[in-house]
Amino acid sequence: MAESLADGFYAALANVKAQQDSRSGEENVQIKRLSAQSVSTENLVGNELQSRKKSRPLKRDTSLDHFGNTSVIKDNGKYEALSKKKKNISKPRECILPPTEDQTLGGILKYELFPGKGGNRKHDGERSQSYCSADDVGWKRVPEHKNSKSRNQKPNSGCLKGEIISDTFHKAGKSFETQAGHDRLNTEGGHQSGGHAAPTQEQYQRLSQQGVERECVLGCRQLEKLADEEPYDIIMVLAKQRREFETLLKQPLKPDMLILIVRVLSKLSKADLEENKVAVLSLACIHEFLEQLSQHIALIPLEVNKKRKENVGNFFEDLMTFLETVVSLLPSKAVQGCGKIFMITDMLIKNFEGQQLSWSNFDEVKAKFVHIKAQYEVCIEDEKRKKKEDVNICALEIQQDDFRKISIYPNAEEILAEEPGFVRPNIIDGAYESVNHYLDTQFRLLREDFVSPLREGISGYINMTNKKMTKKLTSVTIYHKVVFLTRKVIKDQFGLVVCFDPNKRLKKVNWEHSKRLLFGSLVLFSRNDFANVIFGTVMYRDLEDLKEGKIVVKLCEGSDVCDYIDLFSNEFVMAESQVYFEPYYHVLKALQTMKQESFPMEKYIIHAEMSADLPKYMCSEGGVLLDIDGRTVCVLQDDSWPGPLELELDVSQYRAFKSALTKEFVIIQGPPGTGKTFLGLKVASVLLKNSPIWNASRNPILLVCYTNHALDQFLEGLIAVTNKIVRVGGQSKSKILEGFNLREKRHKQEGDLCDEIREIYYNISGIRKVMQRILYYLEMIASHQGIISLSFLNKVDIVRDQHLDCFASHDKMLTEERFTEWLEYGMYDDVPPYEAEGYHNENRSQNVVDDLESQPDVHRSFLTFTLDLEMLEGDIEWYELQKQYLQTQIREDANLVYRMHMVEDMCEDLKLRLNYIKRQLCHKGNENRSTVERLLQVRNLWQLQAEERWILYRYWVDRFRNALLEELCKQEEELRRETRMYEEAQQMNDLDILKDSLIVAMTTSGAAKLHSLLQALKAKIVIVEEAAEVNESHLVASLTHHCEHLILIGDHKQLRPSPAVYRLARDFNFDISLFERMLKNKMHCEVLKVQHRMRPEIAELIVPAIYPGLLNHNSVLQYESVRGMLKSVFFITHNHAEEEVEDISSHRNTHEGDFLIALCRYLVMQGYSPSRITILATYSGQMFYLRSVQKKYSMLEKVKIMVVDNFQGEENDIILLSLVRSNREAKIGFLSVENRVCVALSRAKMGFYIIGNMDNLTRSSKIWPKIKETLKKQQALGTDLTLRCQVHPSVFTRVCTAADFHKVPEGGCSQVCGAELPCGHKCKRVCHVQDRDHGDILCFDLCERIPENCKLQHKCRKLCSEKCGNCKTPVPRTLRCGHTMDLHCYIDAEEYKCPVKVECELIDCGHKVRKPCHMDTDLIRCSYPCEDRLPCGHSCTLRCHKKDDPDHLQYQCHKPCTRKNANCREDHTCPKLCYEECGDCSVLVEKILPDCGHTERMLCYMDPETYCCMRKCSKMLPCEHPCRNVCSARCGNCQVQVIKQLVSCGHPLQVKCCEQPDPDQCKSPCKRTLPCGHKCTAVCSDACTKKCLELIPSAVRPLCGHLVYIPCHMQKELLTPDSQELLSRCQMPCGVLLNCNHRCVGTCRGCMQGRIHEACKEKCGRILVCGHSCNIPCAESCPPCNRKCTYSCRHSKCSRTCGQPCIQCKVRTILLLSSISPNVLDFRFIYLEDCKHVLEASGLEQWMAQTHEEIKLKDCPLCKTPITKTQRFMNIVKKVYHDVQNVKKRVYGNTRKIEASRNYLGVRLMAHNSIYMTGNFYHLLQG
Repeated sequence: MAESLADGFYAALANVKAQQDSRSGEENVQIKRLSAQSVSTENLVGNELQSRKKSRPLKRDTSLDHFGNTSVIKDNGKYEALSKKKKNISKPRECILPPTEDQTLGGILKYELFPGKGGNRKHDGERSQSYCSADDVGWKRVPEHKNSKSRNQKPNSGCLKGEIISDTFHKAGKSFETQAGHDRLNTEGGHQSGGHAAPTQEQYQRLSQQGVERECVLGCRQLEKLADEEPYDIIMVLAKQRREFETLLKQPLKPDMLILIVRVLSKLSKADLEENKVAVLSLACIHEFLEQLSQHIALIPLEVNKKRKENVGNFFEDLMTFLETVVSLLPSKAVQGCGKIFMITDMLIKNFEGQQLSWSNFDEVKAKFVHIKAQYEVCIEDEKRKKKEDVNICALEIQQDDFRKISIYPNAEEILAEEPGFVRPNIIDGAYESVNHYLDTQFRLLREDFVSPLREGISGYINMTNKKMTKKLTSVTIYHKVVFLTRKVIKDQFGLVVCFDPNKRLKKVNWEHSKRLLFGSLVLFSRNDFANVIFGTVMYRDLEDLKEGKIVVKLCEGSDVCDYIDLFSNEFVMAESQVYFEPYYHVLKALQTMKQESFPMEKYIIHAEMSADLPKYMCSEGGVLLDIDGRTVCVLQDDSWPGPLELELDVSQYRAFKSALTKEFVIIQGPPGTGKTFLGLKVASVLLKNSPIWNASRNPILLVCYTNHALDQFLEGLIAVTNKIVRVGGQSKSKILEGFNLREKRHKQEGDLCDEIREIYYNISGIRKVMQRILYYLEMIASHQGIISLSFLNKVDIVRDQHLDCFASHDKMLTEERFTEWLEYGMYDDVPPYEAEGYHNENRSQNVVDDLESQPDVHRSFLTFTLDLEMLEGDIEWYELQKQYLQTQIREDANLVYRMHMVEDMCEDLKLRLNYIKRQLCHKGNENRSTVERLLQVRNLWQLQAEERWILYRYWVDRFRNALLEELCKQEEELRRETRMYEEAQQMNDLDILKDSLIVAMTTSGAAKLHSLLQALKAKIVIVEEAAEVNESHLVASLTHHCEHLILIGDHKQLRPSPAVYRLARDFNFDISLFERMLKNKMHCEVLKVQHRMRPEIAELIVPAIYPGLLNHNSVLQYESVRGMLKSVFFITHNHAEEEVEDISSHRNTHEGDFLIALCRYLVMQGYSPSRITILATYSGQMFYLRSVQKKYSMLEKVKIMVVDNFQGEENDIILLSLVRSNREAKIGFLSVENRVCVALSRAKMGFYIIGNMDNLTRSSKIWPKIKETLKKQQALGTDLTLRCQVHPSVFTRVCTAADFHKVPEGGCSQVCGAELPCGHKCKRVCHVQDRDHGDILCFDLCERIPENCKLQHKCRKLCSEKCGNCKTPVPRTLRCGHTMDLHCYIDAEEYKCPVKVECELIDCGHKVRKPCHMDTDLIRCSYPCEDRLPCGHSCTLRCHKKDDPDHLQYQCHKPCTRKNANCREDHTCPKLCYEECGDCSVLVEKILPDCGHTERMLCYMDPETYCCMRKCSKMLPCEHPCRNVCSARCGNCQVQVIKQLVSCGHPLQVKCCEQPDPDQCKSPCKRTLPCGHKCTAVCSDACTKKCLELIPSAVRPLCGHLVYIPCHMQKELLTPDSQELLSRCQMPCGVLLNCNHRCVGTCRGCMQGRIHEACKEKCGRILVCGHSCNIPCAESCPPCNRKCTYSCRHSKCSRTCGQPCIQCKVRTILLLSSISPNVLDFRFIYLEDCKHVLEASGLEQWMAQTHEEIKLKDCPLCKTPITKTQRFMNIVKKVYHDVQNVKKRVYGNTRKIEASRNYLGVRLMAHNSIYMTGNFYHLLQG
């Protein structure tokens, strides 16, 4: 049976294969072109290739490309090697891993930052092998590598091949033990690395000392354990061990292992978090694994293993899940690698039909495969369409196909389009066609809601004549002269610092309250009126930076930094969208990821079904029992439910409560004050108490609210029920919920973070540090910090070796000095380089840097400078300080004059050097390609001029900078990828926290952002508060297909969704929420009908105008009237104009703001607590104004001031409402919307006071006239508000402005209080309400009491409110001294000190002075001046001091000294003070030196006879040379270089004049004759050579027969004709005719007597595929042609070199056949535009129609000029060019892959050297 089944399957398979081969015409064409490319590669070298094949053998070593495959080059032998490799896929081969991260510039910089963490890198030297169990018939152990010797190496040999040095081996050893076991390796279907036995503990210690790290290995047992784990655990393990998993998939796998891998992949595919899942599935899509999988599927009919035969059904189920996920997430990889699997599976399933199979799920597998195959075919068509379609296809055309492929960010064409985007109306009456129809509608409407304002704003800006008048634009904010400053890494993201206000014009903007440039705001940058746009979002917003005009922007995906290298050198116009982009992005992203087959609540949301069923988790036989307030209730039995009174609910609340617990889709409408939140808390409490019913699999309730405030309010009510609450999001302002925030719970579990998250975080940290290092390098280069050292440029492969040799020296410091000296050449020229020539071009050609040489490789080195300008500036500063010091010291030491001159010269030289180098580093030249090419060819760089030297240096720096920028782009992309993986891994960790809770709460925006996390959370119950306010797309994005119970609570008559575009609400119903749409579709809704909030007068404002059937509860009838007011409800109308707040695009009305603040202060004075009063504003501008005025009154600190929209769901006793709008045009904005009015009018409980312009409101609205009539009936409308005094009830005060409240300053009225105070006086304050008992009132009348202890019974002289204290009445008293004074009554005259002034005589000096009567004379200081004369003759400046130093022994005279200086010869006066010693005279004078007669300036005290003259000596020496010493030095010791003759040899020798010539220094040729008669060749000072090197003809001829010249000393030696000494000295030209028909230009010895000839250096001359001749040396392989490409069309011309693939023309043309004359084809002659020849038409057509085996351009039969421009043959020309293009692509190769391979091989070589050195070191240690 099995054999027949297999035979039929393979016959059908062969038949299908043959049919596919015959049908796939396009594939056949591709195959033919591939073969043509292989043939054309031979034609690249011309006919000479055949002769070369005959003359030399093919190289045996096949080169490997960067994938480890045999590379395709020009030899047929290597084509054969390639074809053999393709045919025999099971042939053992060498696994070459692609370059790892550590082998790139980023990896090198990481190594640079973490030199001790290099052990995680892997190398191609690692070996692996596979094992099979005994029951695997026909399978055997297959070696992975040809060289099996490496597998026999012992682990303790000191040099394990493929393993590198690491300091973290101990950690890896533990991992190895975990994976493979402590004592043995897992060989049951697993794989082990290196083929070694498991090391013992002793070996571990020894290997740990050596620093060897083993690779973690995935084995069969570990995969079996993974298969039983949750999908998220599988993802984290495989994501952590990606390289090990990839290595496993590349190895030959046995069937059991392959089946196990498919099972693991299938379970992994069921996870909802996609980032890490995609990363792992991408590894599973490699060719090796898919090839083995297809072979295994093909061998299933021949399966003999019973266990595997029984599990075929399970295998196919897993395979279908795997294929479905790959096709869905990775369509491109599915098209590339899964075709064979689909073909074989399709045939296998067709062959199974009608057969009796052992597995029962065949029909399900078949149906699923048909569905997946259909998706796969769609992917194939999409890939074909992508290849055919133009790259620049308009996005508007794509938008009408599949919304999932529409970019969330608009493009420039879409923004500049005149017509709005394609949208469909929201269907509010009836059902949608399908899920995709619904998602498409919601996606397009939501996207158009933020794109349309952007389009209108940009269009308005473009059409403006004056671009500076941008304030008129309402939908965008324009910023001019915006520049990008630098790059910055913040947290885990890479951003760009942008200066948006360089001219400081936005200083007046209040950035704290402004809505400009919020986090996540969308910004656009353009330089050409938005024809090209760069999108970005605000990534970081700091208030201090905003004041400086700076923000950090993150470019959106698709805006690559590498594409905008000139960002930092241009100015941009920046447009900021007024629509906040952040929530749009996450919701749109969530809508795109939702699938048709897993859409939540489809029958209600899509198909609009009205009947709601019981939730699935309650569907059990007999019904579910619920615990409701301690009562057991059967859900299906109505009589078991408690009544409304028992549950403390009214009838409408009871019905809604019961529906919420028994229906899977519930809508509850709650008008204001009816207890929506109370009911929601009641329902949630019951569900929480019955959590075992719905939370068996740890799926908590999801609570979603539109605002953070409502979410906090709801959660605060649930804390009493459970503490298993998690609040997601960081915008909570509730202190009660701080401990329940997800962030806080993360901190508590930081110690338990999984290794996967920690490893990803370490990777991110490493990438960030690498990027910071690159940014630091770029900043140093941009700031021109100095001259980069030559050693660094050499290490990063910037400077060529031939150029490096120009500065080479054994001393590194000397090398750097030479390099600096080379650049400083020309520093002393009169004209600074480049300035005279006028080079002012700021943009030098980047092609010079990109194209001339390969990109540099930055090795492990830090950026160093040969000459640091900061250090140079420091040296200059130091010399300046030296000058200042010497200038102060030169007066004392004249010998310092010469030193000061030297310091000045050094300082000036350093300044000149600094300015020159700064000028050169900052210079912007316009060096072209040819200039740089010429300079690079120069070998001796010292021959270059100064200008050329700096051109070359700047070229080197540009290469290094561009390499850094390119690496920065790579690291940025890597950072984004790792960040996404980290966020997803963090979500997996958060998932455990969330699953341990019972309530998970978040806003709708947060739910959309965490949509993948909600998919994994699998919440069955979702409660949505404020559901009528939530946009439908936001709400749907919060749901998952796991939702079984949806409760919507809200009121569509209050706030509704508010689109940014009114047109979408008006014409496309975009303001209709899901809540309201369900009601419009007649779905049953429970309406709460009794309000418990508003007093009847307030309720009448909305009943029946908005709510016809709303009833009042008895409790609202008991409210007291508002104290101090005549009316509890009143509308104050006015006509004071509003103001516009430009910063936040809002409005304010200062009259209303001042009035309400004054009214609020009045109400507080009536005794109301500030917390019982709330001021509401309809605009945020008014709210900010009210808060600014509120700060003036401390008593109003606790009064809430909020915007109406943010107060929905809240209430307070007294509400003060400011409507703001008041203008001539009667524009009232959203005040005309009934929903907004409803919210504003329904927040108050006891008192409600409104201020606004009623005339404007009634003119522009339909609802306000009804409200006006109600207010008139209540007599609650007027221009004045009447206040009623609580103290004097008959007194009324009318107020209409804030100033009118001055009439009631204390909250009463304007009358005097008059109440009796406790002291008996009357209260004289203005009527006041507070402190009516006057307990705190101070009486300001005079006191009438008698102070205590007053014996004379005087009355108190203080105020009544003050304490009396001691009696202070003045009384005349006589003191002890006899004086009489008026003293306070309580003062004792006997103890009082008399202050009267009296005259007395001082005993010491006899002076008379005045003193207080009570003071002792000895304590008085004399005030007379001292009359004594000092010894120096000056008078004393002190007061009379007979008691202190009367003889002036310690006194210092501070008057100027009048004495002469010591040793002064010209009577100079001493400049010091009188008490200081005079010292030597320091006055500078001119004196004549007696010895030389020179005049010198010196200090006065100095003796000219001992002074050393520092001038140049003018005397002549006896040798008649001028003396070069200074004047004061002794003449002689002449240093002039002269020629003197040696006595011994007679040679002249250059020496100093004062020295005698030394024979040992003579370097002239020796004149002596050797014994052989030849002259000595040594120098004179050396001993004569013993071996004569004079060349003479050899007496013995070599075997070649040529005459050979040998050194003279070799004649004595015995030489034979075959002597190598003779053969190696033959200089006769070879002249042999080579296989290339050129004569050999080598010598007989160079060609080894004709055995091996030198490489031919003649020009090749072969004709390349492009038609040009090859001009490189004949012996080298022909490279791609480097001439300028000649291909062109009418629209463009190729700008590349001829050998590069041409740039395709992007212009599509349409040929109108009707416009072509039929006579055109009848012309007899054709004019060839290329060569100007005229040829006969038919013959030329036959010539052009000829086919050739080789690919080449068609040419003229006469002159062989290629035909490229003749329109008649353009189809033939284009076809040939297409083939030539394929050849060029094949020959030229992929530069990035080639460069990556080169870097990879370089790192391998370094690793090999390090391993070799480690091995030697180990052997040394062992020795």
